[in-house]
Amino acid sequence: TMLIWCLIFSFVSSVQLELPNCFSINIAYDLGHSIASKSTTGPFDCQEWCQMVRRCSHFAFNYSTGICFLRQGDRQEAKTGYVSGPKYCPSSGAVQQFRAKPMCKDNVCIEGGAEAYEGNVIVDGKPVCDDHWGLEDAAVVCRQLGFPGVVRSTVESSFGTVSAEYSMDKVRCYGNETSLNDCYHEKLDACYHNEGAGVVCATTSVGLLYSCFSEDEICLAGGNSPGSGNV
Repeated sequence: TMLIWCLIFSFVSSVQLELPNCFSINIAYDLGHSIASKSTTGPFDCQEWCQMVRRCSHFAFNYSTGICFLRQGDRQEAKTGYVSGPKYCPSSGAVQQFRAKPMCKDNVCIEGGAEAYEGNVIVDGKPVCDDHWGLEDAAVVCRQLGFPGVVRSTVESSFGTVSAEYSMDKVRCYGNETSLNDCYHEKLDACYHNEGAGVVCATTSVGLLYSCFSEDEICLAGGNSPGSGNV
């Protein structure tokens, strides 16, 4: 048994220089609480499998058994023979420079997008969980940040993995609020790194025909044809 572990330690040490910085040697995440497991050829295949499973936020690969464990949390525990890492490694500096600066007003920000009008929603320095997140909620964020409208809401940390410590969960806005803090929400959450809520805000307002302002008049605006658009 001692010989086997010595060989494992020697092999793990030899590949350490070839692994990305986001991989951790002799560390396992959420030990004993895997959401799935199977044999893979190594930690890279293990991470790729994690990326295909929505609930997975981290992986742990055991060199002695060749088993890949998918985790839904980031609680670290020292464990010889394991190589672990996040679902996605942080982007390199070359990619990071194309990310827009965070757009903020009061305690609400959007960050992580390639443009200033998109990103994961951050409140009080912490992300918002995507449970029940929808267009009404995104519209409030875009309005609060000064944008003329909203294009779409996003879920599953579309603009990069976020912290697992959230500021809001189960947000439910009517859509006419002036601040996200005015919407119903819960402070306690059961969310992980891959459940960040986000927005893509509109940068131009939709013009309306003069006739649309008449009483009881129904119009379509913003569509690509006369028969499509917002009501």
